[in-house]
Amino acid sequence: MDEEDIIIQHLQEHKECFDRFSFDNNMRYLLKKGYNHDEAKDMILCHCELSALTFQERIHNEGYLKINLSELIAKDLRQEMKQEQQKQLHRHLRRRHRLN
Repeated sequence: MDEEDIIIQHLQEHKECFDRFSFDNNMRYLLKKGYNHDEAKDMILCHCELSALTFQERIHNEGYLKINLSELIAKDLRQEMKQEQQKQLHRHLRRRHRLN
């Protein structure tokens, strides 16, 4: 099995890119393997399934061009995670306040 077969097998094992995290992980994997952003995008389009949100945010809006190897999580996803954590903390504090 050559390197391209290994890459395609990896993409088939991780073909469900229904969220931006899984898309970004596949993109980083391909970038590590030496693909440029456009080549990696094309490989993902050929071998993976994408949700409408993932397609819009990462392909149509060209978010895939901002993905780089030095970041573990893309900036837009870090902000989204932070907002979700704040919402959860707020809900927790409201529930706790009601119980006291």
